[in-house]
Amino acid sequence: RLVCSRMSLPAVRSVNLRVPAESVEAVRRHYVDHLEMEECVPLGFRPVGNEASAVIQFIEAEAKPEPSYPAAQPVYWKIGLSVDEVDRFATRFRMKGRQFLDIGFLLHTCDPCGFVAEILQTTFEESVERRKALADSRPARPLAVGQVTLRVADIDKSLAFYRDRLGMTLLARMPVDKFGFVLYFLAFTTERPPTADLEAIEIREWCWTRPYTMLELQHYPEQPHATYFVPQSTPGFDSITLAYPASALPALLGDDDHLLDPGGVRVYLRPAAAPVDDDDDDLHHRRLEPAAPDERG
Repeated sequence: RLVCSRMSLPAVRSVNLRVPAESVEAVRRHYVDHLEMEECVPLGFRPVGNEASAVIQFIEAEAKPEPSYPAAQPVYWKIGLSVDEVDRFATRFRMKGRQFLDIGFLLHTCDPCGFVAEILQTTFEESVERRKALADSRPARPLAVGQVTLRVADIDKSLAFYRDRLGMTLLARMPVDKFGFVLYFLAFTTERPPTADLEAIEIREWCWTRPYTMLELQHYPEQPHATYFVPQSTPGFDSITLAYPASALPALLGDDDHLLDPGGVRVYLRPAAAPVDDDDDDLHHRRLEPAAPDERG
């Protein structure tokens, strides 16, 4: 397991998504005008005033019809945006927030290319006193990319990769029995949840107030769902990028520039001090070539 000091903790740097060139301006307007983000690097968007948040990085790709994959789900699901008050976004998108079971108060919206954003309130709908206490104790929290959500077929292998190999901490396990799946939340942090029971309800609101971006893994334990990737030359999910202390990269990467997780997701590791797009020209060009079949999971 990777061990780093608190001052040199790794971080989820970006989720990388491919969009057709003709949609770039519509995507830019959506994230800047509707989701209160700034373009911190070309086609890379981060919540205004929140430099600790991961970046949503878009890559231009040739527009092609997405292939059909019967009985399978895309490996990438969504980003989660954490806010103190969902209602201000609900009004903007002409939608209503809702309490989803005992997970959180939220709403879902899509950008012009169909990528889903889950806007998740830091408190449950009924937590009026907690919400008031937060408002009285600190300034309103800026929008944050709180989660990047992937679907996984083998949770044991996925935890061994992200927790044991890459050094993330498992913060919560949230069974959603009504829909047959379990959510796992991991992050690069030295924090510990308020209780050792990672399924405890009290952990959930605590998770939604964390200042860092978590990796969320969705797993169906009874009937594992097949997952798929769209071709690398087609708009869709591309990869995730993690930032590490430069001294840790040789042991993790060897001679490669990325890793593959157990489901075939490309995980790019970059020096923590480098800008999001530093040395990543391949993010915009080389990776538009189709991935080899064994890299698709």
